[in-house]
Amino acid sequence: MSEIIQSKAIAGKVARVMTTVRKLRKDGSNEYDHYKYISADSAFEIVGGAMAEVGLVALPSIVELTTEAMSSATGKSQFRTVVHGLITLADADTGDTWSGDWYGEGVDRADKSINKAMTAMMKYYLLRLFQIGSGEDADADSPEIEERQTQSAKFQAQHRQPSPRAVTPPQPTAKPVSDDVDFGMGGEEWDNLPNRAASDDAFCDRAAALMHSETQISDLAVKLITKVTQLDQGSGDKTLSIVKKDGTGSGQYGLLTGKIDALVGKNNHRFVLSALCGRVIRQENPPGWKTKDLIDWLNGEEKAKSATEQAIRDVWSAVQQVEQAPA
Repeated sequence: MSEIIQSKAIAGKVARVMTTVRKLRKDGSNEYDHYKYISADSAFEIVGGAMAEVGLVALPSIVELTTEAMSSATGKSQFRTVVHGLITLADADTGDTWSGDWYGEGVDRADKSINKAMTAMMKYYLLRLFQIGSGEDADADSPEIEERQTQSAKFQAQHRQPSPRAVTPPQPTAKPVSDDVDFGMGGEEWDNLPNRAASDDAFCDRAAALMHSETQISDLAVKLITKVTQLDQGSGDKTLSIVKKDGTGSGQYGLLTGKIDALVGKNNHRFVLSALCGRVIRQENPPGWKTKDLIDWLNGEEKAKSATEQAIRDVWSAVQQVEQAPA
């Protein structure tokens, strides 16, 4: 904050909101880095509701915004946006206003870094203004910022303002993304992909980019997609076998596709596997050999088997929604 609040009316209403909202539950979960965080939706809904009840409004504007291309620790290209905002707190009853500077930062592989920076700025403005706790002192609770980047740490030190760590896309559909996982294309490229009506083969491209769509995906499905994509990408050039070593019968690929088709319908395994691996999967281009773990999960003890089967059904449900999306 750049100034001390001069309005007694605003100060009083801030105090009333602080009395109403003292702690927010960490309702979001980053499956990749295994931590929980207060989601932006929760902060906006609960804190925003308490502000509305007392007639207090927060109005953001941008003072300066910078975006730069950068590389992740694994060499993948991404964009980092730093936003310097001026947030005005207004009293609806008296017309009094109070403005203060605040900052936000966002990192994304496609075109979402500005949105992430703005969301982070507003979320942490509200949490800090009303001194809302989460039960922990550490501020590592945002899926929108990647503090692992050196640039982020330097920015935090420069402005002496705590900034959250680690990703993902969050997103409204809670799609966590890791530096080590490339879920395929995103942004405007999605709109140029064909739907299934155009071609079953081409539709695999659309299924492979599922994590970059606006399709609703369950947390269970997101967790499975993230894990299988990691296994596939970590397999190098080695893939699942097409036939057995003796040349007779189906190999690992046939065994896996048979189990998936039993869950989602005949010949639909291509679309599910394309979504799980984040790339087009066909018999001539099978998943990496490490994805054999998926076979083990489907053959495992009942609890793991049941969870994996449900996750595959959820992935198929999301893939079917993709058919309705504009091409």
